[in-house]
Amino acid sequence: MALWAIIALCVVGLANAAYFTLIYYGVLGPSPLVPSVLCRTEERSCMTVVKTPYARVFWLPNSLYGLFFYLFIGGVAWLTLRGWAAPLTKLLALGLTGLAVLFGFYLVYALLVKLKTPCPLCFLGHAINLMLFLLWLYEIASD
Repeated sequence: MALWAIIALCVVGLANAAYFTLIYYGVLGPSPLVPSVLCRTEERSCMTVVKTPYARVFWLPNSLYGLFFYLFIGGVAWLTLRGWAAPLTKLLALGLTGLAVLFGFYLVYALLVKLKTPCPLCFLGHAINLMLFLLWLYEIASD
């Protein structure tokens, strides 16, 4: 059951990361599909958050890394369901989700303290990463 939850969370995380990546590269503006309460305050929006230095690590947007992260984590969960994943691969998934959680603490600090921009869609990504970490921890512990 945990593996299906991991896959479902990766699908949501992938959609969230894709949205931010498309905004970052100017392919999308504010989307009518995303309620304004999730992405806008009076003076800031998703577009202003993704243009800050906190939205990039090693010159690429964090959300672009997120696309690959969610594909990999979801792929490992799928391979595990099929019985094709090596134990080391599951430990790698646990480690990567743990790093994502630690990095998320820094990004939440940056959003709330430095930028003073509570971003619900950003928080969604960080919450997904925390849940993925806990689910992988549970999956590995229950083996």
